[in-house]
Amino acid sequence: GKAVLFGSGAVRLLLPPVAARGRSRAAPSGDRNARRRAAGPALNAADEALFEALRAHRLETARAERVPPYVVASDRTLRELAELRPQTIAALEGIYGIGPAKAAKYGEALMTVVRQAD
Repeated sequence: GKAVLFGSGAVRLLLPPVAARGRSRAAPSGDRNARRRAAGPALNAADEALFEALRAHRLETARAERVPPYVVASDRTLRELAELRPQTIAALEGIYGIGPAKAAKYGEALMTVVRQAD
């Protein structure tokens, strides 16, 4: 650092790869669903309906507990739930964002929503 500060050393910069430079980090404010589409591959119609049902359940649970919805589960977690449709607590713990504590606290209710969609 001192060598660069006093002009006796060279400065080296590490730039991101060319492909990453052109991407925008945030979704345009006019497109509310752009982040959801960017979060993962598109779901089929049945999985999308389950995802929306899981989001509604998450919101209801979060309001009852007076916490933000992401505390209950992230959108990524709900997407995986909609795609994989776990039927046991052990399978539920294999979903991103769900460990033993969340499985114990929210597992049965989440799997009930999944079962109702089947």
